[in-house]
Amino acid sequence: MCDLVIGCAGAPDILIDASMVEKVLRERKYKAMFFLDIGDRRNFDPLINDLDNVYLYNIDDLKSVAEENLQERANEAEKAEEIVREEVQSFVRWLASLEQVPTITALRQRFEEIRQREIEKSLGGDLKGLSEEQRAAVEEMTTAMVNKMLHGPISQLKKNSADQNDDGTLYIAALRKLFNLEKQ
Repeated sequence: MCDLVIGCAGAPDILIDASMVEKVLRERKYKAMFFLDIGDRRNFDPLINDLDNVYLYNIDDLKSVAEENLQERANEAEKAEEIVREEVQSFVRWLASLEQVPTITALRQRFEEIRQREIEKSLGGDLKGLSEEQRAAVEEMTTAMVNKMLHGPISQLKKNSADQNDDGTLYIAALRKLFNLEKQ
């Protein structure tokens, strides 16, 4: 006694009817049975499906299940593609943000070099006679000026990176170009 019966005889008439299956079911103590009719001509009586614990499927049923599965997979594939797209964008933004720290460091270094050169030039020339307290005040004032000048560009750069805005890459490139921070 089998749990699954597959038919594909191509016979012009029904080969297995509901009364035959009912007898087999009694012998099987009503254990579930499956019938699969895969021929163009139906070999199993459609009334078989009305019996308890009997399940009849034909080739059309299988086609519709296959089509549903294909549609579900297509829907899931679209969802997966969207997830991949979002993750790629996130990765690209993260990758671009890696340039943020070296750019800020190079920008601060560039301004500090300029500040140091100008301090040395001024303290070696017209401001030669300044006391240690006055020199410290000039150092503090120029450092504060540099920090205030850099505050806007650095804040904007950090904001655009935090917003995961594609403009962050443009700001990095602009700052590197404007302040000649390109690596040589």
